[in-house]
Amino acid sequence: MTRKEALEENIRQSYQLIREYEDIQRLSADPKEKARARRAIEEQWALIQGYLDEYLPICQQRGALLPTDIAEIATRFRINIVGDGNVVGNHSSSHVSKGSTPATTSPSNDWNTAAIRDLLSAAFSDDELTTLCFDHFPTLYEEFGTGMSKRQKIQLLLAHCVRRDRLDDLVRLVKEMNPAQYRRFAGRLKK
Repeated sequence: MTRKEALEENIRQSYQLIREYEDIQRLSADPKEKARARRAIEEQWALIQGYLDEYLPICQQRGALLPTDIAEIATRFRINIVGDGNVVGNHSSSHVSKGSTPATTSPSNDWNTAAIRDLLSAAFSDDELTTLCFDHFPTLYEEFGTGMSKRQKIQLLLAHCVRRDRLDDLVRLVKEMNPAQYRRFAGRLKK
């Protein structure tokens, strides 16, 4: 899978989680659960923003058109897409036309979050993941809601670590707690 494809998958997965959390917000009678869902939605939008910051320059460099669903998601961030699917501007750059070099570069991020997501899924059961968060990420643990899926917990954990620049800590913990799975994924964890 190319980096562009991995970012597209990440954007789509985060957007799907947003839709699930919006359902929770809409259907839940519990104010705390609604607040957790609202925070989770904000975290997913922040993740999408980070993915787009990396994804859009890749598309611009390759002269690639944005898929319709990703173009629609990108409009939330005031990223304008012209009729042929090219990015013409966003919050941090001026006019960019097809095939040009991006005006700005995204922040340095050495980690492949898609690979870390796969690692977490393989390394921990749902209960083990919950325990990891309770022991090492207690503020995040408090946001876990009843009935939350393992996939949702993993996505929240990734968003939490990205926002707080703690991916190094998370990967180190996985290496200590499940070295066999860490070795299996080690070659994919860095971009």
